[in-house]
Amino acid sequence: MKTTARYGFALAVFVTAALGMNARAQDNNNGCQPLMTAVTDLNTGSGMSGQASVCYGESGVQVRISAKALRPEQAYTVWFVYFDDPAKCIYAPGAESPCGPPDLTKPLPDSTNPDAAPAGVFGRMDSAVADQFGTARFSARLQDFHFSPGSHVHLVIFNHGAASSDNYARARQLLTPEAPGLGSPGLGLGTQKGFMAGGAIFHIPVN
Repeated sequence: MKTTARYGFALAVFVTAALGMNARAQDNNNGCQPLMTAVTDLNTGSGMSGQASVCYGESGVQVRISAKALRPEQAYTVWFVYFDDPAKCIYAPGAESPCGPPDLTKPLPDSTNPDAAPAGVFGRMDSAVADQFGTARFSARLQDFHFSPGSHVHLVIFNHGAASSDNYARARQLLTPEAPGLGSPGLGLGTQKGFMAGGAIFHIPVN
């Protein structure tokens, strides 16, 4: 799938910048550890930018994204992708390389390895329609969600085209990735309509 290849390549391009911009500090208001990094265009030429943060502690994880240079009046979803042990990724193993889409769907359990499972886990984080200035904010709270030291978090922003005036169609735009390759029909119907446009990567500190 072309989008899958683009995602893997683009993540490899901007992971170094994301690593360099990660900042850690103690949040005295809620006791969580915040990490911040840039939102980066996934080599689509859109120029998407912005800031993303995750704040994690014993009570769970809070995520925020402020994105700009989006396409006005178009629908976007954000997907929270978690790699508990990046060394198990088959796409690009190693602590310094990002995992990729194949690590969300392979390997699958079979008779010889009934305990096999993909290294990554993902789910919908938030959605929005960009305003007339091409900006949008996304946020989520994952209660009781804990990071393992050295794990990776990818926040992947999907573009779904012009926001539909049909409520059913808009529901699919804002609730699913519209990518049948990830799982049809629940995650997409017919041809692919959602495309990766930007995102951010976090490497959770070992200590």
